[in-house]
Amino acid sequence: MNILFTIDHCLDLVNGVTKYVTLVKEELEKRNHKVIIVCPSSNKTVTKAAAGVLYVPSLRVPFRYQDRISLLFLNRQLKKTLNKTPIDIVHNHCLLIGLLGTKIAKNRSLPLIGTIHMNFYDYVRALTPRLADSIMPFTNWALQKYYRDYDS
Repeated sequence: MNILFTIDHCLDLVNGVTKYVTLVKEELEKRNHKVIIVCPSSNKTVTKAAAGVLYVPSLRVPFRYQDRISLLFLNRQLKKTLNKTPIDIVHNHCLLIGLLGTKIAKNRSLPLIGTIHMNFYDYVRALTPRLADSIMPFTNWALQKYYRDYDS
């Protein structure tokens, strides 16, 4: 099976999400599946590309060194590569790059799976403590809209 993982974290970042995605990729490959990860680039990945990993240009988020904003619209080559790549299922482990995975799944009528590796509401409260209560209705709406096309 050809599996596409999307993740909003750079793989050279040490955290639970990157560790999980990397371990699942390794285990699936031991079982003869092909796994491709699409993730943001970092300063380190410019010189250290990994097999089965496609990088999206990204910018560091000010005051949150571990987070990056992916610039999906800047990478036409990535889209061309993914259009030529055989994919049987898409598993998004994120939101932003997940938009690309969702588009691919919809265009090819592929199964689409999503995983959020955190309590998203707690994350919003931590990022915007003074605004959390007022933006929670928008957060609910956005998550429902984002996940409406998912199979699981």
